Amino acid sequence: MERVVVPEILDTLAPTHELAIGSRSDIHRLNRLMGNAKILARAFRENLPAGRLRTQSLHVADLGAGEGLVMLDVARESTDVSAEIHLTLVDRHSVFTEQTRRELAECGWRAEVAVAEVLDWLELAPVVDVMFVNLLLHQFRERELKTLLQRAAQRTRLLIACEPRRSSLAFVAARWVGLAGANAVTRHDAPASVQAGFLGKELSALWPAGLEWELKESEVGMFGHLFIAKQNG
Repeated sequence: MERVVVPEILDTLAPTHELAIGSRSDIHRLNRLMGNAKILARAFRENLPAGRLRTQSLHVADLGAGEGLVMLDVARESTDVSAEIHLTLVDRHSVFTEQTRRELAECGWRAEVAVAEVLDWLELAPVVDVMFVNLLLHQFRERELKTLLQRAAQRTRLLIACEPRRSSLAFVAARWVGLAGANAVTRHDAPASVQAGFLGKELSALWPAGLEWELKESEVGMFGHLFIAKQNG
């Protein structure tokens, strides 16, 4: 299956549109079904030295964060992390709620929102310890994706991305999300996401070359693709 990127309907809707609200709810349920927060949290613990997980503070960013619910699930999966987490949620829309902020704070994660296009934010962002990316990279064509990864490499020491896996099985499953109650937007966007997903070492090939980076890329779960870029030293 060749990689094909097509516009997703959710990106064309106002964030307050009824269909957009419903689709974001669908995506959160699908994230939980796929275990994406567990995957991200495990990669966080395994790739950041134990000393850093127990240091005084860590600055973490989530690119394309939406409502921040994936990061809330990551925080809940990371109860063994004693460091205070300063979290920047980057998204083109402001859909983050005060309830989610409070729930993150209960986990020791202090959140702020940056309303911006991800590429623009990365151009001027401060260096952070960890960048999380969940179901975002597949939305970019190769040229923009390469730029995004180049800018991310300049702004973090560890990037963890969980994306759709481009496979026949994942495509068939995505075509049937309506059985789980997904609305019309999600029924269109889920198969489109799979067609734009990743295989093999496609993301590693776009990451800036350099001996200072350790790259890991693999299938994860039934339908996921995991990419980790860790700075050595």
